[in-house]
Amino acid sequence: MIEPSTSPVTVNESTEVEFKCQTSSGLPAASVSWYKDSGTSGDSSDDTEITSSIQSTPSTTNNHIEVTSVLRYSPPRNENGWRIYCTASNILGQTPIVSGRKPLLNVQYPPGPPVITGYSDGGMYRVIENTQGRLLCSVTGGNPAPTLTWNCINSGTLETTSYGTVTKTHVWIAQRNQDRTCTCRSSHYSGEKTVSVHIEVLYPPSTPTFRINSTRVSGTVKVIRNNRLSVSCISSGNPSPSYTWTHPNMVTTNGQKLSVSNVQNNGKYTCDVRNSMNPSVGAVVPGSNTSFIDVLILYPPAIGELKNTSVAEGSPLTVSCPVIVGYPPQTTFEWIRNGAVWKRTQTFTIDTASRNDAMLYTCKVSNSMKQTGEQPVSQPYTKYFHLNVWYGASVTSFFIQGHQGQINVTVDENEGGIQFTCEVDSNPTSTVKIMLNGALLKERLNTKHISLTHSSVACLDGGAYSCEGNNQYGQSSKKSINLFVNCSPRPLHQIRQNITSALYVPVTLSFTALAYPQPGTKGFAWFKENGDTWAPVLSNADLHISSSVSQSNLTILNVSRADYGRYRLTVTNDLGNYVQYLFLEEHIAENGGSSENCERHSAKETENTSLITGISLGVVVAVLAIYAASITILYKRKTKSKDKQLLVKESTQKTYMNIAYKPSVQENQNNDGATEAKGDETTQYTDLAGYSRDDRTTYEVLQDL
Repeated sequence: MIEPSTSPVTVNESTEVEFKCQTSSGLPAASVSWYKDSGTSGDSSDDTEITSSIQSTPSTTNNHIEVTSVLRYSPPRNENGWRIYCTASNILGQTPIVSGRKPLLNVQYPPGPPVITGYSDGGMYRVIENTQGRLLCSVTGGNPAPTLTWNCINSGTLETTSYGTVTKTHVWIAQRNQDRTCTCRSSHYSGEKTVSVHIEVLYPPSTPTFRINSTRVSGTVKVIRNNRLSVSCISSGNPSPSYTWTHPNMVTTNGQKLSVSNVQNNGKYTCDVRNSMNPSVGAVVPGSNTSFIDVLILYPPAIGELKNTSVAEGSPLTVSCPVIVGYPPQTTFEWIRNGAVWKRTQTFTIDTASRNDAMLYTCKVSNSMKQTGEQPVSQPYTKYFHLNVWYGASVTSFFIQGHQGQINVTVDENEGGIQFTCEVDSNPTSTVKIMLNGALLKERLNTKHISLTHSSVACLDGGAYSCEGNNQYGQSSKKSINLFVNCSPRPLHQIRQNITSALYVPVTLSFTALAYPQPGTKGFAWFKENGDTWAPVLSNADLHISSSVSQSNLTILNVSRADYGRYRLTVTNDLGNYVQYLFLEEHIAENGGSSENCERHSAKETENTSLITGISLGVVVAVLAIYAASITILYKRKTKSKDKQLLVKESTQKTYMNIAYKPSVQENQNNDGATEAKGDETTQYTDLAGYSRDDRTTYEVLQDL
């Protein structure tokens, strides 16, 4: 056999290979046969002749024939290790000559698929943490034999081959988080084949941890009272664990999240986690773990009883906010008054309390509560008390309606009503009075307001009005208003028109006027009747006239008979005039004696009246008494008639000027004899006195004060 020249002959399964056998030359031509030997050495009885795909070609050289036989053969995988040979024979019955070379067939073919013992391709292999994992991968057949490799956890492997089967074992100690796919790869010239299994490492639950929202917490969890507690228990295990919460009152709830609404009390909450590990090889193993949290309740501070307080003005005051501390106990204090923070201490002191300190005081307390997993918050608590400051009365305003802010008010007589209003600031309320010239007009108890109304203003209503308030704290307070009533002159009180005086003694004729503006010194003019005319009376050596703003006195220093008679006084201001008649007559004392003063005139007239009827008096005295009484009656009637005329004139005629007698000025006489002249004095006054206490007018008292 000349081809192939080497042995073994490597050929792929079902691939044609050419064998060539050449005989030596001979006659007749040799017959060539092909055989395949199954490998039984020395025994050709089981050799099989190949009869197809053979082509023999003879060639003649020197009349001898050489035969070349070519075999084209595709060996199957089961003929691997067999041999191919040829035989030649040209004489019938001759033992064929066997070729000296018998090439060995090396038939190559792919192996079967790799297999992981006990698991299908893509199956699951479960192993418990810290136990041994063991996987066997095998492949059968193949020429040449395939190569097995594991792509798995880095650990030891063991490879064995037995009866055409290659086995590779992978062994490791399982650890959590090693879950992966392990692949066994069979490598061969014909290609690669793989088989895989998914590794799942089972392990018991880890020690539970806790989270609130996204914040991990441990140990103590702070919760604001009445808030919701929501905590997640986190534990890793394979398979996933179940969760059971045990509450402080030993109530249990299932689930990973603990949710407690309206938390009230501190306590321990325990989370138990469990699973059951069922490995691919071996028995079921239970797993468990536990952990707990302590819940600490946060709560805001509160305020105890805060009573309303009273203090006298000028006294010290100390107030402390009665806090009931919360948790955490660090407390912030704020005292608020007038809507703004006033103090930031628990206790405040007012060294000297004033009425301006009387108001609501609010104590505001708070702490900073940081619930676990949240931002700090506070829940301020407030309570207030009213500070009452006792203080004495203070007249804040006293005015006449329509004349606010004026302390000197002038009105016209009979122009209409006026109202006085007085406001008092005090605590407690006061006793409030309105007085005129010191005389009480109206009084109210337990009040801060009083008013007084004059429905019609008369001249006598003018004067110094005051409002006075007082209570048990402090001194009384007073404000005053001077009311001036524009009115024409008139007598302040009833005038004695008949005045008696003895001869050669001094006597004074006096008149006090009620008027505003006041007449002044130039508003009085004295006259004495002289027949049908009135002669002005001027001061001289025997007679002295003295006039003030509202009073005029005519004093005769030494009465003579010429001084007896009728006198007229004209009183004038800007609004009009008034005429007063006075009659000075001789005083005849009993038994021829003379009166010592003219102040007894009224009593003496009464005695004279009695003497007229007395039969014990002498005829002369009786006649004189009757004559004097007759003259007096006639004089009074005449005077009354003139007074009525003058009063009518006073109410209808206003001159709006002071009238005073000036010797150098020509007098203009009215029908009643009053004289008008311009004056230049008008005086404002600040206080009044009682008009009923003496002969002075209220306006005169103003000037004196």
